[in-house]
Amino acid sequence: MLFCFLFFSVLLWAMLRVAAAKPTHFAKIHYRKNCSALVEDDDWLITSLIEFQPKIIYISPFLAFNVRDTNVSTTPRAESVEKGLTINTTCSIVLPSSSNSTLANADLFHLCENKDMRFRYDGNTLELSRWYRDPCLGAYPYDSATAWGHAGAIFTTTNTAGGSLRTVTQMRVPDRMRKTKLRAIGSAAQTSAGES
Repeated sequence: MLFCFLFFSVLLWAMLRVAAAKPTHFAKIHYRKNCSALVEDDDWLITSLIEFQPKIIYISPFLAFNVRDTNVSTTPRAESVEKGLTINTTCSIVLPSSSNSTLANADLFHLCENKDMRFRYDGNTLELSRWYRDPCLGAYPYDSATAWGHAGAIFTTTNTAGGSLRTVTQMRVPDRMRKTKLRAIGSAAQTSAGES
């Protein structure tokens, strides 16, 4: 009985201590010596965005694009040879021909080739989400973060005999629109890029 009382007392004390922790700005999260947390702060570049909606039922509708992030760290990392957060991946949706589904579904995220990047599409806006791990944020499971953002597409539309082809050569997901959510020990810090 005494053991149960002590166990639950220690558990309650630990939970209260975690709940009392104050949120920390992500730029100040440094849990290891000589280690700076990576910050997702460069624009994401979306190229070759193509949406095809067929008129012919045996052709599949699809959406495809490439997303690239060239984040380059100016601070060398002691325990890693990586330079910042870089990614270059292709994202796509292909629906079955004669499907009643639509490419524009704002409630559904799709994985890109690099599984750390996801997206959803509502017909005009792409919302991107990117998960990454950074040991400088803390020990597992507090060593991960998610950056996300959205951008509206201004399409050029070409109507063909087979359907409607909408394209965008290039667009950016600006850093001021992207947010980063980090899990810190005992708290969840949410900040908007560019805010202090």
